[in-house]
Amino acid sequence: MSKYTLPKIKVKDIMKKDVVTVNKDDTIEKLIDIIKKFKYHGYPVIDKRSKEVVGIVTKSDVIKIFERKTLSKFFATHVEDVMDHYPRIISPETDLEEAVEILMKEKFRALPVVKNKKLVGLISKTDIIKQIVKDEKI
Repeated sequence: MSKYTLPKIKVKDIMKKDVVTVNKDDTIEKLIDIIKKFKYHGYPVIDKRSKEVVGIVTKSDVIKIFERKTLSKFFATHVEDVMDHYPRIISPETDLEEAVEILMKEKFRALPVVKNKKLVGLISKTDIIKQIVKDEKI
């Protein structure tokens, strides 16, 4: 048995609140610039008019579309055309234990945290590990 235990807290207690997002109307070219700058694997997709979460897009999605398009069409493709339109989301009130189960079972790296259809944060496996071991260097 490990000396580390999962604290009895809510997702809102450790989620990142400053989340890098992309708009569904952004092109793959713009998405690649964002990926290069921030170096995350996935990004919540927001509808810029309603500000609601409408999907999630990952580096893997970009690679898949690259394999099916000519170069000029690839860069002009919109995020909406390659994103997952039904992302798994959780509430800020979700118990951390439940978030861990979802991340592990469904093999996600992170989950968008949504309240009233609006993005309020993101929780990742790294955030959880940092909380468990209390080591900011991980």
